[in-house]
Amino acid sequence: MASLARFPALAAFLAGGSSTWRHLNVAAGELLSLCEREELSALVYQRLTESGSTDGWPLDVREALVERARGRAGEELLRAGETRAVLDALGRAGVWPMLIKGTPLAYGWYGTPASRPRDDTDVLIPAAQAETARRVMASLDYVTTVQCSDVFSQFEVQKTDHLGV
Repeated sequence: MASLARFPALAAFLAGGSSTWRHLNVAAGELLSLCEREELSALVYQRLTESGSTDGWPLDVREALVERARGRAGEELLRAGETRAVLDALGRAGVWPMLIKGTPLAYGWYGTPASRPRDDTDVLIPAAQAETARRVMASLDYVTTVQCSDVFSQFEVQKTDHLGV
């Protein structure tokens, strides 16, 4: 089983360094498996396009990366629309959340948000606004899945749209 630690040239490439296919020192199938498992396809594709050269990169690898990156971009469009709708609804109810972790990283540090895969959006809200936030989320068809109010006020809500996102 491949891990990114086994491929320092690939790790450097993902961090913004330059590299050719030959210098990555990874087999095509192994790279694609690693990208799938670690959700790196969109980031590898982003870095490849930013590098300005696909010389030496196998056609099947480039085609697989672009297909996966397009899929992630489509998911991100849906996710971004939902995030805006939730933030708008919370704001109309007087709840002003602070986005933390994955979503702000995706939009602030990556060339494209789809390059930072995530399955959730984490927010902080004042404890006094938790009940209002729960009601707003329920009105948007979110379902509470986990609640921890014994130690602190935390709750998780989930929603899967008609496309499975």
